[in-house]
Amino acid sequence: MVEKTNEQEEQLKKLRAEVKNYRSIIENLNGVAYSMTCLGVFTYLSPQIEQFGYDSQSLIGTSWGKLLVADDKEKALSDLEELLDGKEPPRRYRLITKKGEHRLIEDHGTLVRDSYGKPIAVSGSFVDVTEQVRLIDELKQREQRFKELAEALPEIVYEMDSKGVITFVNNQGLATTGYNRADVERGF
Repeated sequence: MVEKTNEQEEQLKKLRAEVKNYRSIIENLNGVAYSMTCLGVFTYLSPQIEQFGYDSQSLIGTSWGKLLVADDKEKALSDLEELLDGKEPPRRYRLITKKGEHRLIEDHGTLVRDSYGKPIAVSGSFVDVTEQVRLIDELKQREQRFKELAEALPEIVYEMDSKGVITFVNNQGLATTGYNRADVERGF
């Protein structure tokens, strides 16, 4: 029987502490950390998947595509092929929650390679950006309504940034000052 030396015991303790630390980091992320095969089959999902109504253990061995809206599955397969070719930009998909709701997620995946450079897995994380995108769209709509209202006013209406550069002038302002849209876009 081989006994462990004190040095081996100490290395084992350090390794266990590191694993515990990494697990704590992963489990405290806002997003869902994952690992999957190069074919898109989950091998790990962090507990944050519960925000979508799923149990992480029940999805191990499940294809990534089964969580996505049908229209996004082909895109996800194409994106997986691009990832295997080394392209790793963030991607967006619509995920179906266990209750059947659609949530927009932003996925940041990266290819894991073995010591010979051969792809062996994909790991990454995804976050729910549904509310963020909704708020941005709402802000754009309000900005458009502001501009439409400003254009309808007979008075000069302008907008200036924090540096004093005029970023918007309504038609009345342009007509009065003699400037044009190109002048505004250049920032005067």
